[in-house]
Amino acid sequence: MTFRILAYLCVAALSLVVATTATAAKPQITDITRDLESLGPDPFLSNVCGFDVEVLNEARIRIIEYSDGTAQSHHHETYYWRANGKSLTENVNFTIAFGADESETYRGTVFNLHVPGVGPVLVEAGLAVFGRDGSIRLAGLHQVLDGTSKPQAVCDYLAA
Repeated sequence: MTFRILAYLCVAALSLVVATTATAAKPQITDITRDLESLGPDPFLSNVCGFDVEVLNEARIRIIEYSDGTAQSHHHETYYWRANGKSLTENVNFTIAFGADESETYRGTVFNLHVPGVGPVLVEAGLAVFGRDGSIRLAGLHQVLDGTSKPQAVCDYLAA
């Protein structure tokens, strides 16, 4: 009988430790919804174009923070680029993983701007890993990072 009580106490104590550990390891989740808002003139495109290119944004973002110091940020966003009565729409979906080693890993489509009649002009899609030491690993289409983007095509489309 004493052995059975001792066994029950051990199981109860172990269950309490497991439950406490599971609760402590539960990630912190933050959801952000951003209604359509103007972010003002985009400095890069406005400079390239020589006229203001306004950018508007709406987004759903989920941030997950883990007890080990790592985190993930999931983005579903729509951008509207406007000037001179014309506009372009850009949809992006990507995840950023922040590693314990201070690395950042981007998966998905971070930029996805297409111009009618021209095609993709500012695209960052696939995988991009930025190491703490400055190293970069890429897989996919990376027009911005590899210098093959065509921002002038955006300017030409929005000019008149």
